[in-house]
Parts: sequence; structure tokens; C-alpha cells
Amino acid sequence: MVLAVLAMPVMLTSCASSDGTVTQQAATMTTFKDTWAVALAAYDLYCERVALGKVSAEGELKADAAWNLFRTTFKQALTQFGSNLNSPAPPFIQADARNIASTLSSVR
Repeated sequence: MVLAVLAMPVMLTSCASSDGTVTQQAATMTTFKDTWAVALAAYDLYCERVALGKVSAEGELKADAAWNLFRTTFKQALTQFGSNLNSPAPPFIQADARNIASTLSSVR
């Protein structure tokens, strides 16, 4: 069930700006679901930049490694909380989501 949720596309265009940053609205995270949505919005913007050729091969490697680490950490934490997306996300997962959003928006 967790893998299906993590693979599910979520579009939060109102939470992300065209310059690849995540707005304050998106940065408010309380549940695993909120936290995943923020990270995924940042990843979607990153993918758009890759498709437009705005990210170097080195930047792609850095971003992909960071994204995969975030996904692994997120899945492990979610499993520890009974795979309930509506349960409160621990502070370290919220911080990881902010960090991945920052990393994905900064790669060139």
C-alpha cells in the first residue's frame, strides 16, 4: 500500500512557484500526507527543469541521489507509523522534506 501511495502523482501547482521554490503555503506540514505533497511538488518542478535542459548531468545525479534517500527515509518512517498518511509526521521527516525541496530547487 505504501508503494502505491508514493507512486501516485500529486499536483500542487498552487504551492510551487515557477522559479522552482516552494511557497510558505506548501511549507506548512503536519501529516505524512502534507509532507509528501511538499516534497513531490518540489520534485515535479525539478523534473520540469530537467525536461527543459536546465539541469546539468552532475546536478541530476546529485538531485536523484537526494530524492531517493528522501523516499527511502519517508517510507521507513511511514511504516513505523502504521502506514497512516494522516498521522503526524515526525520533525525529522518534515525537515527532510524542506531539505529535499531546497536541494531540488538549487541544482543546476
